[in-house]
Amino acid sequence: MDVTSTSKNVLNNLVGAGLVNGEKPKTVTDSKNSIKGEEESQIQKGNTLLSGVDLDTTEGKEAVMKRAAKIDAKLLSQEYAMQFLMGSTANSQNNLGAQSALSSGDTSAIRTLLNSIDAESIGYKGKPLGSLTADEAKALIADDGYFGKDNTASRIADFVIMGAGDDLNKLQKGLEGIERGLKEASKLWGGDLPDISQETVKLALEKVNKRIEELQSAQSALNVEA
Repeated sequence: MDVTSTSKNVLNNLVGAGLVNGEKPKTVTDSKNSIKGEEESQIQKGNTLLSGVDLDTTEGKEAVMKRAAKIDAKLLSQEYAMQFLMGSTANSQNNLGAQSALSSGDTSAIRTLLNSIDAESIGYKGKPLGSLTADEAKALIADDGYFGKDNTASRIADFVIMGAGDDLNKLQKGLEGIERGLKEASKLWGGDLPDISQETVKLALEKVNKRIEELQSAQSALNVEA
């Protein structure tokens, strides 16, 4: 896809996402709302702690205490996992969106896209992305640049690995978040992201999958010993 076609696609999608004409960017919010819409209803089913209870009576208070003692730990875990999924999605989307835009030339649509990205949330503290010169943008996506393939893949993967710790469920949610972030960034882009971003996602997924395999092997070894 050439720069002109890319610019037109990006501009059309920016309009659809409300990122032009001075409107507040909402790509990450939309991603989070989409995920919440899919999973929040399941979590809300468990929010029955106070349902039908009169807290002004002794019986009501005792009923709440009994229900609280039976709260499903799995339900709480699902809520935390959903929050982690949203964070992983936003992190992936912002990193890939910035990287893709920086690699695709200087147009007003690309600058608008760059200005819509929450760069601070992914640790970038340099010159505003939408104000970079062509040479500055090129330096950022170089092999040793902040948005270079390896550095970006490490940021995306480390967010998941460090945030999940030894929790396999959270690692799986983080893995899903990376893929969702790619999907959301591609939607705004209007098609497949540039090769540098495709390669970045592949590296990030490999890192997280490797961590998952390590934990699974360790757990299998413990089960054998037991």
